[in-house]
Amino acid sequence: MNKDKRLITFLAGVGVGAAGGLLVARYSGADLRKGIQKHAGEVKDLLKTGAEELVDRVQTAAEEGKDTLGSQLKKGKDAAREFSDKTRDVIGTAAADATNATEEILDKSRSVASKST
Repeated sequence: MNKDKRLITFLAGVGVGAAGGLLVARYSGADLRKGIQKHAGEVKDLLKTGAEELVDRVQTAAEEGKDTLGSQLKKGKDAAREFSDKTRDVIGTAAADATNATEEILDKSRSVASKST
């Protein structure tokens, strides 16, 4: 019931406001409609222009982002390739050093073994 009272009060307020607006309006209905049509057309044109500018800006930003992303991706690939090459070189050098050290240990072990016999 409380909701019904609020709705009736609201609708009464809308009616009183509309009636008051018509009584104090500076323009006749026909003039008011013409003004609304004129301004609606201007607003439509502004919205259309704004939307076109927004689309252009978004497209430009997307293209710039794509270019930047491509550039960063290339830099990342180059860095990964360089890291891979350096790692391969370090592992190769470490393997060669380990082989040499093993051979030296074997040679010394053989030398010691031959002296003790």
